[in-house]
Amino acid sequence: MKNQDLETQLDEIRKIDEVRTELKGLQQKLEQAQQSIKELRVKAKEKIAVEKQLLLTGHNLLAKGELEEAIHNYQKAIALQPGLKKLPKDSLAQLKSALLNNEAEKLTKSNGHKDIEEKTSYSRSNPSPRYQELLAMYQQMHAHGSPEHNIPAKVMFAGQSLSRQALNIKDLIAKYQGKSLLDYGSGKGMAYRTKFVPPNQKDKVFPNVQTFWGIEQLTCYDPAYLENSNLPKGKFDAVICTDVLEHCPTEDMPWIVEEIFSFASKFVYANVACRPAAKRLPNGENAHCTVKSVEWWESLINSIAENYPSVSYYFWFDVAKGEPVLLKSETEKLTKHQGSFQSESGFTSTAIVENLIDAVKNSDCSNTPFSNFYIENCFSNEVYQAILDNLPSDEVYKDLKHKDALRDDGSSTRGSFSLINEQRLNLLSNQQRSFWEIITEALLSDDLKKIVFEKLKEDIASCYQIDQDRVMGMKAFPNVLLLRDWESYEIKPHPDSKEKIVTMQFYLPENMSQIEMGTSIYEIEPKTKNMKLFKTYDFKPNSGYAFAVTSKSIHGVNKLSIGSQVRNTMMVIYSENSRLFY
Repeated sequence: MKNQDLETQLDEIRKIDEVRTELKGLQQKLEQAQQSIKELRVKAKEKIAVEKQLLLTGHNLLAKGELEEAIHNYQKAIALQPGLKKLPKDSLAQLKSALLNNEAEKLTKSNGHKDIEEKTSYSRSNPSPRYQELLAMYQQMHAHGSPEHNIPAKVMFAGQSLSRQALNIKDLIAKYQGKSLLDYGSGKGMAYRTKFVPPNQKDKVFPNVQTFWGIEQLTCYDPAYLENSNLPKGKFDAVICTDVLEHCPTEDMPWIVEEIFSFASKFVYANVACRPAAKRLPNGENAHCTVKSVEWWESLINSIAENYPSVSYYFWFDVAKGEPVLLKSETEKLTKHQGSFQSESGFTSTAIVENLIDAVKNSDCSNTPFSNFYIENCFSNEVYQAILDNLPSDEVYKDLKHKDALRDDGSSTRGSFSLINEQRLNLLSNQQRSFWEIITEALLSDDLKKIVFEKLKEDIASCYQIDQDRVMGMKAFPNVLLLRDWESYEIKPHPDSKEKIVTMQFYLPENMSQIEMGTSIYEIEPKTKNMKLFKTYDFKPNSGYAFAVTSKSIHGVNKLSIGSQVRNTMMVIYSENSRLFY
């Protein structure tokens, strides 16, 4: 009898445990559902904010006569919500008519830049609404960083890219015997507070770039950074403005360039991008809000320089294709160092992108078992060797802690190094950082993204239930990182996170000795639903692969044996949002 009672009690306990487990499972599902609803609400709010900003920008551009840009913004807004009915009355008809009459060309070419000045009265004391909007946005990013990209405030717009211009600027300082310098648009000016290694003198280390130049008086000015926001007074032998002007509104450009010249007593040095940026602002707009031709800039700069005959000037323009172009005072000469817009070896992001696009075009795409392709000769031989030479040391890689990357003792078998995280990039030498910035700029290219998505369009279109001709125009957030795998690393077959749209990985071995360490892809047998190996990509130098991420894109890496050489790769992940993977 006692045994029966005990059994009954045990049964009741088991049932209670089962109910508890079931309740716990239901609670977890409820929490997941609540989190999903929260995320959907946030995304909806973000989408509405972007729509409003695109429409506002379109209206402002239309009012200013910048018609092609206005149409571009309206079309982006419509793409977000095809049923949008918020365009100004007859605006599309006005735009089409104006474009047919070539009004946009007349605005920028008929009267040089006088038309901008006649249409507006913008100045230091009366900047445009767009200038004030951008200034507030940059002030916010300086103060709080970019949480969505995991970039803390202290490294946001640190001003480290100045190192690429350092040799040119040093030559001019020596030529004009400059003692005082104004950095106009300096950001946080970290280059003046951190050690500097000249690209052409790797055995020398200077306390900072100011010491390298031999400048006695340095002034940093940036209206978006509180510490450097006081407008300078007086004159300076040298005024430099690097990676700044393309971020300023077109309608404010005359007074900004005039102000730069007004501070200089001997020379002005600047570099300007004449192409869209790889990065975007928090509101979704391209970070380069003024993208103009060299001829446009030449007309503006020459018209202002006439008022400052004693000031020499040197403007480098980074164009979309080809070598950078130098605009200078007629009587002046300047030898361009390899550091301007190029790596120390003379590589340009444009040439790297072109090589990558050719490699992708020449690859064979297969849609079995899912859309994927294998690429070879991704980079030129010179660029590939430079990639190997500039790989960071183990110490700067961040240990990954997901379960597949951990050994039994808890140590990690995989390290990652984000190439778009300012905090991580600050761990590199000036020469390394300069090189990887150029590689990253190439990998973030929209042209590269389009050709990759075109190749994989069958599965992407199917996954997102869109027409294949819309795939190339899909919005995607790219993330670029280096990965280093040590012995015992493995990753079991898995389909990848649903947030990812495309995964692309470049193999970086020194030789053919690691050929068997490539990624394997798998297929599911229709009848048995069993998974079987389909093929393994060869881990060859200067090769790689890409695939569309779907429920079918199952892939993995076999365990690296004890004593294996490290496995170096570089990955580009295109995802639905800006969350940084790894």
